[in-house]
Amino acid sequence: MPELPEVEAFKPYIEQCLLQEIKELDIRDKRFFVTSIKDFRKKLIGNLFEFVDRRGKFLIVNLRLYSLKLVFHFGMTGDLSYNKTGTPEEKHVRVVFHFLNGYELRVIDQRRFGKLYLVETIDQVKTIRNMGPEPLEIGEKDFLEICNKHPRRSVKSFLMDQSIIAGLGNMYSDETLFQAGVRPDKKMMDLTEAEKTRIFKRMREILEKMIRTDADFSGFKDFLLLYRRKGANCPRCGGEVENLKMSNRTSYYCPKCQS
Repeated sequence: MPELPEVEAFKPYIEQCLLQEIKELDIRDKRFFVTSIKDFRKKLIGNLFEFVDRRGKFLIVNLRLYSLKLVFHFGMTGDLSYNKTGTPEEKHVRVVFHFLNGYELRVIDQRRFGKLYLVETIDQVKTIRNMGPEPLEIGEKDFLEICNKHPRRSVKSFLMDQSIIAGLGNMYSDETLFQAGVRPDKKMMDLTEAEKTRIFKRMREILEKMIRTDADFSGFKDFLLLYRRKGANCPRCGGEVENLKMSNRTSYYCPKCQS
């Protein structure tokens, strides 16, 4: 699933489209559109992308006309590509924005869980309205205070809850806890102050590294991200990676390195 670093890595695709007039909207799957398709066509054709931002796992594109924002949510398998019209398409293209300059922005989604919103303010998107602070904008003191408000939550579900901290999902919460040496099912009330601080610092370090590399973690041989499968060898101690189900998601961890 695209998480905070992946959504940051999508920004350049939008930046290539900035100030290019939208000529046509090719809709392959109506399920992507939260707002009416008729309204999408009316407000987008002839419009321009003015600048792009991110909130949590959402990409937000400000449109020049109508004071509107186009909001992308990428679901489990969402992706973007920007190509010259006529270039062979990727599989699972669901929506295509055609621009007057002869290029197109393609929205790709194999599992079709992505969504497109057209709103006046981002608070009209319920998930964004209820979202917690950005993990790279919050300070250590505030993070520790938030930790203390959720004593009965497991640390994994705490990190993944968008209403508590925005942008982390299954992968990067697993990586944060691996680097911090904390089991995913440990309760927040059982964490020491040192463990909470370590989680905060590792979370920020991991996200910053991933943003710098455009979410390419292939070069980080000490990251659990490369070994998220049961029975794989832990990159730190060589022991077996194990998994457990939490909140209908599979968590991967090393029982030797994470206590």
